[in-house]
Amino acid sequence: MKNFEIPLKHVRAWVFLTTILFFSCSAPRGIDTSSPLDPLRVIDAVKSRNACIRSIQGSGSISIETARLSNSGNIRLRLRKPDSLAVDISGPFGIGVAKGLFTSKEFVFYNSIENTLTRGKTSQENLRNLLYMPIEFREILDILSGSVGFDHLPAGAEPEGELRGDIYCITYRSVEGTREYEIDPKYEAVTRYVRKSPSGEVLEVIRFRDYRRKSNVYLPTVITIDRPGSNEHFMLMFDQLTVNEGQVDFSFQYPKSAVEVNI
Repeated sequence: MKNFEIPLKHVRAWVFLTTILFFSCSAPRGIDTSSPLDPLRVIDAVKSRNACIRSIQGSGSISIETARLSNSGNIRLRLRKPDSLAVDISGPFGIGVAKGLFTSKEFVFYNSIENTLTRGKTSQENLRNLLYMPIEFREILDILSGSVGFDHLPAGAEPEGELRGDIYCITYRSVEGTREYEIDPKYEAVTRYVRKSPSGEVLEVIRFRDYRRKSNVYLPTVITIDRPGSNEHFMLMFDQLTVNEGQVDFSFQYPKSAVEVNI
């Protein structure tokens, strides 16, 4: 077996960041909706909650449906913000199908069925070829950790806030289209994100549900992505999930016989 590990400098940086954030995160208090809310205050609460999620380790089931692929299996993932993700995917009877180690700059991905090891830059194009869905690495970390936020918003767009029942809704409108965020005040988290075109067509819907309290934060155990225009669907269901517990193991092994491909 060959090994591939994340450089030590990344581990040291994570330890330093963890030490700082440990003292800034407390038990979730929720957002008080008894009086009118400023959307900027709600956004700050969501950002603070998201910053408390530093690492995730979990296992469960995964399913992907696209025009090119329809498959399901079991998954084990280890994630550490801001730049590390490891996944192991297996089929029936625990037979390994694929595994990958990704950073913000590069990745290695082993396909056990074809016995190939693919290396490359972590670009959106390469991720699409691997995952059959157009997505950026930053988005993957945010979605898998249940910490979608308000990054990379359209320039000049101002948030519109409205309380609808128990859910606080924030909307951004621009010439690029509309982005809608549904926030559960109890969890201080985005539970539904909708991206629309300028004409109002729904381009993407991301949902987070079945929250469980883990450590000092609530995390979703079911995550779905739907892109109606391209008939793409993704679902992840966690059976086991931990947050910010110990050092995450990102060691990566693959057979010496694997055929290496660089893209």
